[in-house]
Amino acid sequence: MLAAHNEKRKLHCVAPLTWSSRLAEAAQSYANECNFAHGAQGENLANHVKIVNGVPADPAATDREAFENTWYCEVNNYDFNNPQFVGGFTSNCQNVNGHFTQVVWKDTCELGCGRATCTINGQQGTHWVCRYSPPGNMNTQDVSVLKDQVRRADCTE
Repeated sequence: MLAAHNEKRKLHCVAPLTWSSRLAEAAQSYANECNFAHGAQGENLANHVKIVNGVPADPAATDREAFENTWYCEVNNYDFNNPQFVGGFTSNCQNVNGHFTQVVWKDTCELGCGRATCTINGQQGTHWVCRYSPPGNMNTQDVSVLKDQVRRADCTE
């Protein structure tokens, strides 16, 4: 999960994250609760269910697949020419971009993640929790903050 984050952050010319055991312990503890609502500022959540030959796969996706297909794919919903933060839950990376902006938030320095097997919509699946410090997505109503914190993949503002 850390490598996936840092590969994408590099594309956006922001410093790599370091792993935080403190954040990881808190994220794992929260993941184990199978609570699908946010529990802290600076947090991304993902849920996946995968059935193979009638049996739930565990985990339902790799960490990289969860990252790419749930958070980073939201880059397509972010207009760098007219930056706007759009938070909320999504399916198939539609409409929102807040998970993406947290991933590449320039001032964020640390990451810690956990995952657990949970019942998701009546099926066994995998629930991921990643926590970031300092949290991103602060003062997102200010376009100048978004322009400073969320950089294009070509590293221009």
